[in-house]
Amino acid sequence: MVAFGADLEISGKVDGAIEGFWCYEYRLENGKAILTGIDTSLDLWLTGVKASICSAFATYQVTNTIPNSKQIEEIKNIGLISLYYQKGKRLALPDIQIGRPIKEVIDTCIYTVCRKMKDKKSLDIFDIVDKCFSSLSIQNYKSESYQFTVNFEKDIMIVDTKSATRAQQAIEKAYAIAAERLTDLKAGDKVTTKQLRDRGYTNTDGRAINTLVEYGILQKGVLRGSYIMLKDF
Repeated sequence: MVAFGADLEISGKVDGAIEGFWCYEYRLENGKAILTGIDTSLDLWLTGVKASICSAFATYQVTNTIPNSKQIEEIKNIGLISLYYQKGKRLALPDIQIGRPIKEVIDTCIYTVCRKMKDKKSLDIFDIVDKCFSSLSIQNYKSESYQFTVNFEKDIMIVDTKSATRAQQAIEKAYAIAAERLTDLKAGDKVTTKQLRDRGYTNTDGRAINTLVEYGILQKGVLRGSYIMLKDF
């Protein structure tokens, strides 16, 4: 229920699938879920994520203590929860293009704050967190404010979790291979089909390169056979 909103065609929505992300509230009524979109932006939502991370560190800063490994995991969980849920509002977003980069920044924020807490007694935690989030190269998507209803008896499909697991494993494998083959390439770098083939993506039908595009590692360039890196390796 959290993930479907950003990926599926929604009945009654004139211009097709939701793009980027969708912020919404829902209520249950007679076996149906009524979902209502919230008019907001990704940047504004991320302000709440940053606030939750800073709040989680506040207690440790007041007591002048450094979180241990278990407490660090708790802070990470707080950050991840706030990515998908804030004050009764929920978020749906595609994980590869948007969710994963944000999760990486959350990890970086927590690691950076903890490291600096060991060196300094007085820190501006919000400034550290804000600078980490400023490294995100994601456009400021807008959430659409419209409403639709999900009938649990008619609209819900049982998902094969084994297939979902295999799909996730395929994504992780693609990223692991990319980390080996695309080392020294950074987000924004331009590469060509020939360069990618020289790095091991040699299948002639282009499926391997297309997989990099599908999984958010590359973006097709304007010219045929050209691509733009979306990740650092």
